[in-house]
Amino acid sequence: WVGGLEDLERRLIRTVGPARERFEEDPVRMMRALEYRVRLDFRLDEEVEEALHHSHDRIREAAPARLTYELMEALRSGHAAEIWKHWRDYGLLASAFPEIVADEEKDTTRVLGAIDRAIGRGWKVSDATVLATLFLPGFLRLLEEMAPGGSRLDNADFLRRLKAGIQPSMDRMMVSNHNAHLIYQGLFALTKMRRAPSSGRQILKMIRQDSFGTTWDLYRIAAAEKLFDDSVRSNWEQAIRRARDGSDPLPGKKSSAGSRRRRRPRRRSGGSEEGT
Repeated sequence: WVGGLEDLERRLIRTVGPARERFEEDPVRMMRALEYRVRLDFRLDEEVEEALHHSHDRIREAAPARLTYELMEALRSGHAAEIWKHWRDYGLLASAFPEIVADEEKDTTRVLGAIDRAIGRGWKVSDATVLATLFLPGFLRLLEEMAPGGSRLDNADFLRRLKAGIQPSMDRMMVSNHNAHLIYQGLFALTKMRRAPSSGRQILKMIRQDSFGTTWDLYRIAAAEKLFDDSVRSNWEQAIRRARDGSDPLPGKKSSAGSRRRRRPRRRSGGSEEGT
């Protein structure tokens, strides 16, 4: 009734009725218009294009829960980098998520591209992981600021500053406490992975954390994008594979968790040794 079939054939995105009115009725439609443009490889009608430039600030009137829902749909779509770029270029990102800084170097888009490729390879990426990727570039900047060149890090102060930088976004996006915990701890554990693993005990302690899945996904993404030193990646991969198989993570190292513990001498009582 409104020419929709013809629009599909022309691969064109239009609104039913005046675009400005439709976007003012529901500003989230602007996010969806750009998402469909990317996912379907359609083009925008000129009226829709003009309305996006005119009305993009209205997106801040949308409920935070709905904005977060659209964000998560985009991050899990396999097209996150391009959708993010379009939202940023049309001004929606700064209005919808002002606490999330889109880096001038486009590091966020770069990392989201790595997530897209991982999803394309069949990765099952958790909500905590895809959200944490938004903060990965800022995390790396903070790490270099507080521990330049891999120097010693004040863990307590780093975690405090990391949380202070992320918490406003967590609040606005209404992220659950559980996912917020996975994001904080998942990022923080990356500080231990700047160098090759030093002991089996260190590795076993890390993989027993409930946030390790997030940590490991983030590490592989960052290393693949050369945001971390890729030269130690194989060391971590081998050690973690062995630990998960029940083997000694770092065979031959004295500090390995698989090394034999010194046995305490048996304490004798009044009876025979067999009876103690």
